[in-house]
Amino acid sequence: MSQDDVTITERSGNDHRVAIPLANGYIRAALSAVEEIAGEQALNIMLRQAGLESAIGNLPPDNLKFDGGYVFRDYSNLNHAIVDFYGWAGKIHALRIGRQSSRWMIENHPLFGFAGVVFKVMPNEQALRMSLNNTAEGFRKLYRQIHYDIRISLTEEDDHFVWSSPDCPCCVGKQAKQPICWIWEAGFIEGGSFISGGKNFTVKQTECIATGDAQCTWLINKKPS
Repeated sequence: MSQDDVTITERSGNDHRVAIPLANGYIRAALSAVEEIAGEQALNIMLRQAGLESAIGNLPPDNLKFDGGYVFRDYSNLNHAIVDFYGWAGKIHALRIGRQSSRWMIENHPLFGFAGVVFKVMPNEQALRMSLNNTAEGFRKLYRQIHYDIRISLTEEDDHFVWSSPDCPCCVGKQAKQPICWIWEAGFIEGGSFISGGKNFTVKQTECIATGDAQCTWLINKKPS
C-alpha cells in the first residue's frame, strides 16, 4: 500500500485508552518539533484541526508532570492532523517530527536512562537492548506516579527486538488501512541513532490498533543497516 492510500478516520465505539493521561513534555516535544519543521502558522492550523486551540501561543511546560490535562486522544488527534496537513507526504513529515521530538526527550529527560550511560563503548546490540529496556521501564515508572499500569512488552528474536503495547497514544480512537504510528516509530529510529553514534536501525511496525489489531507492535533490527 502506498503513502497515497493513507486515510485516517475516527473509530466508533468507546475506548478507555483515549483518556489515558499524557505527560506535558510529550505533547510539548511534538508541538515544538512541528513548529521548528513546519513553522508557527502550520502548527496553529494543525492545533485547530486537532482540537488543541488552547495550546496556540501557550505550549505545555517542558516537564513530565500530568497537570496539563492532556490525554492520549490529544496525541492521536495531533498525529491525524499532521498526516492530513501534509497529505501524501504525511509519513515523511511525521517521521521527521517524531525523530526531532524524540531527540529532545532523550537529551532533556534522563528518566529514560539515556543520560550518563556510555553507549559508545558498548556493542550496538547490547546498547540497543539496554536503551529499549530503560525506555520501557522509564514509561512504567512515569505512569506509576499516577497509579496507572502502562502495558509494554519487550521481547527478542534472533535478529530483532519486538516492542508491543496495547497502550499507544498515536492511534487510539482512529482507524486506517495501514499502520500510522510513525511518530512513535521515529522514536525507536532516533533512539538507535543516539546510542550508536548516528547509525540507522531498521524499524517496522507490524501491528496497529488503528487497523484493528489489539496492540501496536514494532520490530527493531539488532544490527544497523
